Amino acid sequence: ELREVYQKYGSTWRMRRVTHQVLNASNDPEETFEQEWDWHAVNDILVPKAYSYRKLLGNGEVTKFERTIEFLDTQVNVPIDVAEYSVGSLGLAEGDILNDERAKRVKIQSEGNLLPAEEVLPITGHSGASGWDVKWVLAGNALFVMAATLIVAFNRKRTA
Repeated sequence: ELREVYQKYGSTWRMRRVTHQVLNASNDPEETFEQEWDWHAVNDILVPKAYSYRKLLGNGEVTKFERTIEFLDTQVNVPIDVAEYSVGSLGLAEGDILNDERAKRVKIQSEGNLLPAEEVLPITGHSGASGWDVKWVLAGNALFVMAATLIVAFNRKRTA
């Protein structure tokens, strides 16, 4: 089981990847993306409960890959003060991924230490079918964090 932890703007999200399946390895330039969000309220702030992401090829009939994640818990911290939070307080478990927005790095908890992702994950070429591709991890997680942050910030402003 792979768990990922996101900490940004006073909220901490811990989630579990439910599925991640590469369905087609084509490099079609006509790729499109689909996202689905499931929300619930924590302290009157809407936060993600589950998230699905699909990359479609060409006319949208062929799915290149699909990823679904389910949030295990969400903590909304008020007041929002970046100085209140530290990586040590997150309670990371072995294999957890931390998206460090301040350092613009993805780190993984490994053997009791937070290490840069490229030191922990085996790197495969884009044609390799097994293992992790660090470039995909960085790009996919960055895209997700940006989208989730914008939506949560919008909902906070709307409920304020």
